[in-house]
Amino acid sequence: MRMQKSVCSNGQKLIMSEFYPDFYEQMERSSNNSLTVTNTSCIQDDQSDGLSSYYAVYQPAYKTQKTYYGTTAAFDIYDHANLVKDQITSGIIWVVNKQENYDNIEAIHVGWHVYPSRYNDTKTHFFVYWTPDGYKTGCYNTDCPGFELIQNAQLVPGSVLPTSTAQQRHTLTIEIYKDSDAWNLYAGVDSPANKIGQWHNSLFKNLQDVATDISFGGYTESPNKILSPPMGSGYLPDSIAAASVKYIQYIDEKGRPYDITWELPSHVSDPRCYSIGSFENRQFTYGGPGGCTN
Repeated sequence: MRMQKSVCSNGQKLIMSEFYPDFYEQMERSSNNSLTVTNTSCIQDDQSDGLSSYYAVYQPAYKTQKTYYGTTAAFDIYDHANLVKDQITSGIIWVVNKQENYDNIEAIHVGWHVYPSRYNDTKTHFFVYWTPDGYKTGCYNTDCPGFELIQNAQLVPGSVLPTSTAQQRHTLTIEIYKDSDAWNLYAGVDSPANKIGQWHNSLFKNLQDVATDISFGGYTESPNKILSPPMGSGYLPDSIAAASVKYIQYIDEKGRPYDITWELPSHVSDPRCYSIGSFENRQFTYGGPGGCTN
């Protein structure tokens, strides 16, 4: 997986992160086409900013020819105040249309993240992101034209979120679904999801019709030679304190949610530091303490 520097449509230069974890393209390029992926990292573009990325995700099986019109899920929200510049930790839904190769990916990301280089703080923020062309253009939140925020939205991309403690868990509920005109986003914190905005069809070529992949999980990024940050709550999935993603369903072309009744493969890019639990009863746990380096 390659990362590139991107430029928003308004010309603002942006270091892109939280890339779609295309494990299957990696396996196509390897001699061992196994579903076990270990010690995988992404290095920033050919100029190399020395950044490594780590994932723990559930991602639909390769070339199943399934199509997706939406999803709903609820993420526990956590803070990680010790992150430093150029580190990221996040919980994400990736909505993707991928055709022949990674350069053609069209994607929408929604979730929470701690991203000091972006916000100049170590607070946890709600975020959205989109790209129409394999991360060559696109942007976060409302930094460039694309995501249309509705008037009086109850949750605004970039907002600081409440975070979970030992006494109380806070939850970000996300619903994304496709109608004839747009990908619609509903979200809520400790409450039912309400509509906050949409990405209109005109932004995309193939994603305007359908997604070929909707994945869920955790992501971290860190400069090489600096220990990678915690993912999720910072605890491994077998801990009672582990981060969870719950109430996971896909949504069909008529806007009806349905359960995932087939096996959904999981992928962990570096099991030294992160892991992911079993997908059962519409939920899974994920995360870990970090501490990996490249």
